[in-house]
Amino acid sequence: MKKYFPLIISILVFWVAIIFLLLFSINGTDGHLIYTLDDPYIHMAMAKNFSQHSVWGITRYGFTSSSSSPLWTLFLSAIYYIFGVSETAPFIINLIFATILIFILFELLCEFTNRSWFILIALLS
Repeated sequence: MKKYFPLIISILVFWVAIIFLLLFSINGTDGHLIYTLDDPYIHMAMAKNFSQHSVWGITRYGFTSSSSSPLWTLFLSAIYYIFGVSETAPFIINLIFATILIFILFELLCEFTNRSWFILIALLS
């Protein structure tokens, strides 16, 4: 258990920070999750149209390859196809991937050192 202390603390700090920022953000937008850039909305529109209408585009009426990350859009359309269209899906997926990234970094750092304080500082930074 002592070995995993930096991992547990890092994931806990990450999730507490995200929850705090999410609640602060939702409080300022009348309860709506709003992305600050237009890219998430482009990806969500393309994923929705691909999952529902089999059209790779921002509208269901025709092909328009507007995605800067086609693999992400394809992955998101699979999520939309399985679970339904939701504005929170990209946010949740990113949280899952970020948590996995912290775990991977923890494993990599453990290969180089066994100093818990160094691993904790590296993960928190």
